[in-house]
Amino acid sequence: MLIPSLDISEQLKLNEITQITLLNLSQGEHEFHCQIQMYRGVLKVI
Repeated sequence: MLIPSLDISEQLKLNEITQITLLNLSQGEHEFHCQIQMYRGVLKVI
């Protein structure tokens, strides 16, 4: 999982929970996607 605007890159393992700590995020939208950009979404911070 990549969140380029937050400089985060994490390997997600099948059938396991991966915890990612997000501290002091500024308001706005942060796009995320898989390594090959096949799956993507937006993390909205309000």
